[in-house]
Amino acid sequence: PIPCVPWQSQTSGQVADAAIAEELTSEELQAKFEETRIALVAKIGENMNIRRVEYVKGGSLASYRHGERIGVVVAGEADEETLKHVAMHVAASRPEFVNPEDVPAEVVERERKLQIEIAMNEGKPAEIAEKMVAGRMKKFTGEVSLTGQAFIMEPKQTVGQILKAKNASVSSFIRLEVGEGIEEKRKSTDCVAARLRLPRHTGD
Repeated sequence: PIPCVPWQSQTSGQVADAAIAEELTSEELQAKFEETRIALVAKIGENMNIRRVEYVKGGSLASYRHGERIGVVVAGEADEETLKHVAMHVAASRPEFVNPEDVPAEVVERERKLQIEIAMNEGKPAEIAEKMVAGRMKKFTGEVSLTGQAFIMEPKQTVGQILKAKNASVSSFIRLEVGEGIEEKRKSTDCVAARLRLPRHTGD
């Protein structure tokens, strides 16, 4: 598992150990470590919480941590070095799915409609727009999937091509980043705070 816990390393290690041993949910981990959290908040003066925990299972596993903010675990059938390189790729390139065919139909359809609208706004007839979009959709599903992306260490080949050449495969991965998913909420809060700090005009 990768607990997304911006805590001191000793405490985050304890959380990870508990998660592995008992396969606890984030809510269960929050309850288990609430007293520890309160003590840490009082000690360092910063609020913190256990927001997410994810479990990855597979034949072989490899992990990669980029600094203190990004953690990746990759599962598959490959040697440790290959999976480690794939994990580094996931950290850098942020794929959303393993394979192009894994992209949900509703995601593909939403993007297809958007691309058709763009093409028609460029003045293309509907039938021409449809043909153009077919090519664009193949590119889209490749860009958002791990095996369809250009490999960061060998950009002339896709991750899928690299794996195939090594008779390897990836079954799943997870990428967690500290603060991920709360940026927009924070921006909105910052905007409100900025407005509240603006000096009030009282007239002459």
